[in-house]
Amino acid sequence: MQDALLIIKNLEKGFTLDKRSLSAMGEKSLVVKDVSMEIQRGMVTGLIGGNGAGKTTILNLINGLLKPESGEIWYRNKGKTAACHQLPPNRIARLGIGRLFQGTQWSPDLTVKENIMLMLLDPRLERPFYNILRYARYRDLAEELDRKINERLVTFLPYMDIKPLLPVKAEELSFAQQRQLAFVTLLISDHDLIILDEPVSGISEGDWKWMGEGIRDFVSRGRSVLLIEHNVDFIRNYVDHCYYISSGSILFSGTTEEVLNHPDVRHEYLSVC
Repeated sequence: MQDALLIIKNLEKGFTLDKRSLSAMGEKSLVVKDVSMEIQRGMVTGLIGGNGAGKTTILNLINGLLKPESGEIWYRNKGKTAACHQLPPNRIARLGIGRLFQGTQWSPDLTVKENIMLMLLDPRLERPFYNILRYARYRDLAEELDRKINERLVTFLPYMDIKPLLPVKAEELSFAQQRQLAFVTLLISDHDLIILDEPVSGISEGDWKWMGEGIRDFVSRGRSVLLIEHNVDFIRNYVDHCYYISSGSILFSGTTEEVLNHPDVRHEYLSVC
C-alpha cells in the first residue's frame, strides 16, 4: 500500500436464487468472491473481465448501491478514513467519490448548464435547484456555480470547447454528447475519485482520445480513476494498473501490460474482445 485512496478487503456479495433455479429458495449465489483491491492516488486503475464477471457489482458496492455479505471498503482522504461498506450512497458521494454510469442521468428539460450546476451542487442542500432559481438568497450560489463552470472548463479541458452546448436542452443532445458532457462534469467536480463504467462505449475513437486525455489531466492533479472498459486500445493507452476478474474473483493484477500479456487473459478475455 503506497498511497491508497480506496482499499477493498475480502469483499463478497451474493444474490438470492429464485425458485426457478436449481438451488433451494433463499440460497445465495456469490457473484463477488473474496475480492481485495487498492486504488492508488494519482493513478488510473482498470477492472477488466468478461460479461457477468462481477465488475459492475463491485462498483455498486463501492458506491453503496449494494451492501456486501462480508468484507470492507475503506476510503482514506484528507487525513480521514471512512468505512464505505457501512454508509448509504449519498454519504459516500459526499466523501468525494463520483461515478459515470453506463446510461445517462441528465434531466431532459434542463439545459446542459443547468444540469452541470445541479451536479456541482452540495448534495446536502434541500431542493437545491428550485432554491437557486426562486430565492434571492441563493443568487450568490448560482453566480458562484456559473463562475466555477466557466473557470474549470478552461482550466481542466482546454482541448474541448463545450461552451456552445451550455444553453442547449439535454433532450436535444445525442447519446454520445450526453455521455461526454456527464464525463466532463465529473472532471470539473470536486471529486478525488471518479468511477467510470465503460466510459467510451458508443463513443468514436476521436472522442475517446480526448476523454483519455481528460482522465490523464485529472489524475495528474493527485486524484484517482477506477474504470471498467472493454476497449483494449483505450485500456493500453490510459490505464496504469489492472485487475483481471473472472467468475467473481480477482485472478491477476499488475501493470496494464503485465495483465494484458498474461497467457490466461489473452486466451480467455482478449480473444473475445
